[in-house]
Amino acid sequence: LPAAAGMAAMAWMPRAPHGRTVPAPATVATALLAAYLLVCAVRSLTRPMPSLRSATVTAHRAAAADPYGHSRDGAMALGTAVMLLVPH
Repeated sequence: LPAAAGMAAMAWMPRAPHGRTVPAPATVATALLAAYLLVCAVRSLTRPMPSLRSATVTAHRAAAADPYGHSRDGAMALGTAVMLLVPH
């Protein structure tokens, strides 16, 4: 879902309201996309790094294969939210 929200935000960027008179639904859509992406970014960036030594559980093995995956996803969500809110 975060990736889908990021893609929607990128498609919405040319239509995002930035200081001009726009209908309220456009402002609400921009605010909702930005808020969701910020929540996803904070959640991803505050998760602890997985231990590479305790890769016994399937989930730990998957995290050990890509230990920086959630940090990369969080950085992408944060960057997309900022670009959505900054006027171009």
